[in-house]
Amino acid sequence: FYVNVFVWTYNPKRPDRPALPFITYDFQDWALCEIESALLDQHDLFVKKSRDIGASWMILAALNHAATFRRLQSFLCMSRVADLVDKRGDPKTLFWKMDFILDHLPGWLRPEIDRKELHFGFSGTSSTVDGESTTGDAGRAARVTGLMLDEFASIEEGRRVFASTRDASDCRL
Repeated sequence: FYVNVFVWTYNPKRPDRPALPFITYDFQDWALCEIESALLDQHDLFVKKSRDIGASWMILAALNHAATFRRLQSFLCMSRVADLVDKRGDPKTLFWKMDFILDHLPGWLRPEIDRKELHFGFSGTSSTVDGESTTGDAGRAARVTGLMLDEFASIEEGRRVFASTRDASDCRL
């Protein structure tokens, strides 16, 4: 409901209308339920994806929802390099997408955010979404509710990252 009613997505391949409501397909509804289940039940979820199915957007929308409405949640988003997590003004980055989701929520639903580089602090719930690059020691010191490993198949040190994040969270997406 939250995604279909309130979340917008961005597709620059549609120059006539690059900002669009995120109206999900049946398989995306199923995927969102699986993501939510992994976050609540604390288990890993591996998402096989192809381009343009909205997997990153779905995970970010789920993290946004959880951080907005649940107290003391902590999430960590990772990608191959830090510039793919957060580089202001760059639509390729995860946190640009998170900013986009937040900016397009209705004003009455938009949470108060403490936004810094590689960090979102949700003031109303004391929840956080942080970011870092996926080095071989990624997430080693972290303890988080959920962890997003974006583009995991293209991470050179995938096995080391997978091992280093094992104790960071029981929920790796």
